[in-house]
Amino acid sequence: MSRGKQGVFTFVAVMATVAAMAVVPAFAVTTSGSVAATDDRAPEPVSNVQAFLGADGVEVSWDLSTSDFVRQSPTGTDFTAGGTFANVNDVVAYNVWRSEGGLEAELVGTVSPGETLFVDELPVGSILTYSVTAADGGGNESAAEAAAPVSLGDPGIASITPATPLMGRRSDFGEVAIDEVVTESFTITNDATADNANLSVSIAVDGAGFSKFQIIGHSLDVVVSDDLLTLAPGASASLDVRFAAVDVGNLNGAYAGVLTIRTNDPDNREIVIDLSADIVDGLATPDIDVTPLVLTFSSKRLINTTSTKAITLANLGGLPLTGAFTVTGAAFSASASSAINRPGGTTRTIDIDFTPTTSGSFSGSVVFETNDPDEPTVTVALSGGGVLVVSGTGTIPTKVTKATITFTDSDNLDFNNEAAIADFSLKLRQDVAALLGVDISRITNVFLWPGSIVATFTITQTAAAGEPTATEALTLLETAVADTTTDSFPSLPAAEGIVDASEDVVLQPLGPGGEPVLGWFTRSEDLVGFNDFFAFADNFGLKSIDSAYDDVYDIFPVDSPDGDIGFDDFFLFADNFGTTVDNADEIRTALE
Repeated sequence: MSRGKQGVFTFVAVMATVAAMAVVPAFAVTTSGSVAATDDRAPEPVSNVQAFLGADGVEVSWDLSTSDFVRQSPTGTDFTAGGTFANVNDVVAYNVWRSEGGLEAELVGTVSPGETLFVDELPVGSILTYSVTAADGGGNESAAEAAAPVSLGDPGIASITPATPLMGRRSDFGEVAIDEVVTESFTITNDATADNANLSVSIAVDGAGFSKFQIIGHSLDVVVSDDLLTLAPGASASLDVRFAAVDVGNLNGAYAGVLTIRTNDPDNREIVIDLSADIVDGLATPDIDVTPLVLTFSSKRLINTTSTKAITLANLGGLPLTGAFTVTGAAFSASASSAINRPGGTTRTIDIDFTPTTSGSFSGSVVFETNDPDEPTVTVALSGGGVLVVSGTGTIPTKVTKATITFTDSDNLDFNNEAAIADFSLKLRQDVAALLGVDISRITNVFLWPGSIVATFTITQTAAAGEPTATEALTLLETAVADTTTDSFPSLPAAEGIVDASEDVVLQPLGPGGEPVLGWFTRSEDLVGFNDFFAFADNFGLKSIDSAYDDVYDIFPVDSPDGDIGFDDFFLFADNFGTTVDNADEIRTALE
């Protein structure tokens, strides 16, 4: 059951577009007169021109001219024309020329700069030679670069073995072990018998982990040019497609590729074969896991005090997770190293401190940047608030009884030795408990300061029958330390002095999101539950004039209870019912 104010809110969105004009600054150039810019230099020629009789005609390809790039050039006819510039390219087009049987070449096509392919769809002739030139805006043309002649005789007849992988157009390399290289071999044969019925073949392999095919054997009458083959009638060529686990770092995964074979055989223009391979017993990629992704501190943290919460960083993968994290936000910090190097299957806890120096709200983040290929960046949102004084409805004021005792350092305690510190702390708890006649569990939170041995510890409030209260226990300790005639701490060096380090604190129950929780009256559970409901029901209807009235149950209004435990309080309690108290254990410990 929830309660809230009702109303109608209208949101109006107003958008404005502002256009800004940028003016290119003019640059003054000292000249003796007008200097005209005349372009009489041709672009650099293209390279690696290839012509292939494919499925759609003769495919002419080339590598770009080195002059094919964008540069800035004056927009005027001389350098005194305002000093403004425009982007220009020394190549404005590529011209494709075709010659039949050694006759004069004719222009058959033009493509734009940056392009490297032209298809001559319906060529006529027997033996054709294609060449390509680069042209600029001034009418200059580079030297022509020619490809090997292309025969337009009768087409070849393609036969590819083994036939089984091609039937389903799939070749499965199966499971590949670490460092293993698996090869699939193919043989392409021209089964034509007519003279000059050459078979033109282009082959391409694409996909991570699949290397470019390798031609491992062919007949003497085979013409080989990179990924292009020309097979005379009866000739054949073999090629391998390999998958090497090391090429993909031996990383576990399913890998896919495509083998494409194109020919001038009308019945086998294009054959596409899917390639696959799996690595299952290799290496797993780094896999970051960060919890939680939202870290909310108290919105009522006393200024200049520190609260600490932990982030757990895990590498769920196999390879080491490496990188670093950064903490942003004025009130947030981490004392641990920001470097990350976690072996696979390990975790690390990173403590984030929140220390507000002024009142108000604070926000920040922890950004993890690692070599996880799927999540290279993970961000944890941070928030909290600082206050000058912790107070208000739902807060729990209490006193924490603490003592600080200084001991002579006759044993030369090594504060870098964790075992020695743990042993001293245990002896301190045993001696103090024996001196006071209380259970050792009431001596908690021992902290040792370096230098002379200074020990601070807490005496809990909870007392068994016959035991002194925390305040009484502190008085007994002060008397014992002042009495130098007896050794009050037989297991420890002599005590030199004692200081009452007790603190008056105000505890605030907080929910999972760091929000204050109201209605946690009995503290019998880690949430606002039925025991709290029954306690509230027992006080429902009481007013401040009643002797049994307890303002603990008068929770509305939050900032200033009105002295009436009524329906307003009930509705607010209902809103909090079932809410988990995130710091329940911390509060109970302080109240013990």
